[in-house]
Amino acid sequence: MSFKNHEVSACHREAVEVCVTLPATCEHIGEQLSTQFAEENKSNRKMLIKILSCLQLLARQGLAIRGDGDECDANFIQLFKFLGQDDVTINEWLKKKLDKYTSHDIQNELLKIMSHYVLRGIAEQLQNSSFLTVMIDETTDVTNQEQVTIIFRMVDNDLSVKEEFVGLYSVDSITSITL
Repeated sequence: MSFKNHEVSACHREAVEVCVTLPATCEHIGEQLSTQFAEENKSNRKMLIKILSCLQLLARQGLAIRGDGDECDANFIQLFKFLGQDDVTINEWLKKKLDKYTSHDIQNELLKIMSHYVLRGIAEQLQNSSFLTVMIDETTDVTNQEQVTIIFRMVDNDLSVKEEFVGLYSVDSITSITL
């Protein structure tokens, strides 16, 4: 008897009405989460591109990325804050506690990826050049550590000479086998 009374009651009718009309008026929770996830990914990509731009500029200019202790004084953070003067989202990004992509490990990994990209470009140039030579020079630094520079010199089909500095490497010895 009480079930029949509930079935015809006003509160039952309201509950049924909400169950029928709610899905039509509101998004599904999965769609809401998916939209939020897509926006977060878009924001993360935008910030990663800004981070890469800062790292690329500092590396290209031969400037130190990090300071000697206080992260706030690091060239990278200062450059990132400078960009934040025109873009409020950068300042909000820097206030985050986690997932900022500004740690030393991530900076080093991004720099390594960029250096591999540059080396692949040099390797492609070497494959397309008519003539090439490898120049290796060694020197001992003030700490008595042997260091070697490697430079590729190539001539293209137009007889234009181009030199590419590949790197400065520490070596244990300067014997021909090691080099």
